Amino acid sequence: DALVRLRDLTLDESDRVRLPAADDLIHMLAEYCQLQRAALYRVVDGHIDDEPAAQLGEMRPLERNNALLQHALENQLLAHVQQHDHDSNYHGQYLVAAPIINSGGALIGVMVIERLPFLSINYENLQLLSVLLNFYADVVHAGDEVDDMLDRWPTMPFRIASELAALVRLREGGRVDTSLTLFVADDSEQAGLILDALARGLRSLDLAWWLNDNVLMIMMPMTGESSLEGFVLRTEKWLADEYAFMSLRQAGVQFYYRHLDQREAMEQVAELLEAAGV
Repeated sequence: DALVRLRDLTLDESDRVRLPAADDLIHMLAEYCQLQRAALYRVVDGHIDDEPAAQLGEMRPLERNNALLQHALENQLLAHVQQHDHDSNYHGQYLVAAPIINSGGALIGVMVIERLPFLSINYENLQLLSVLLNFYADVVHAGDEVDDMLDRWPTMPFRIASELAALVRLREGGRVDTSLTLFVADDSEQAGLILDALARGLRSLDLAWWLNDNVLMIMMPMTGESSLEGFVLRTEKWLADEYAFMSLRQAGVQFYYRHLDQREAMEQVAELLEAAGV
């Protein structure tokens, strides 16, 4: 649900805005991660702006020399007051500091949190915050990997390229599973109708890429092995009910898939297309 909402927030924004939809983002993060006082700052050429792009509650001016903030920026990772390697004498104003970095390593912003419920300073909540900030950074500020994919496959939708890069990054540590499915239809009318129906029946997070009239790729976030197996079973039941076919192959549609791992997205897309002879 959070990833769907993040996609909607950034759908009409562009790379020309450093932290697009910052107000909407911080309020969404407050809802999901129980933030009470927090601020988002733009970072340009390594320098943090003096004024926040968005803030929640009454925040004090940016504490540039804050040890927690410096730790987060130096390590390019979220930092919080309960980390074991943090100085026990820390008396700064922030409970959490999180850099906003895309998969290309570009630092586009930073979030600092002054107040949130004590019980919300836990691994699951802070991991969710980190995941959402990373996904946001990759979607709104595409890196070189996205440009490389669009150069290689000009018909690939930008949204698929940018989210593939983001989802490969989120795959680290097994946090978000994503599957790529590929359907290759023969020249029969029924096979073409089946591909059209599959493209119309996407779930809220799924995105479709028509490589040509007979080849359809669907990116399926939040879909691991068991979820993909369920999708295939539902598809075969639908084929039996609507067309009296027992399988996609019988209907003239070849089916290929792969579960994303942590390698570059372009390499994995190329492997899937090569396996299908596309």
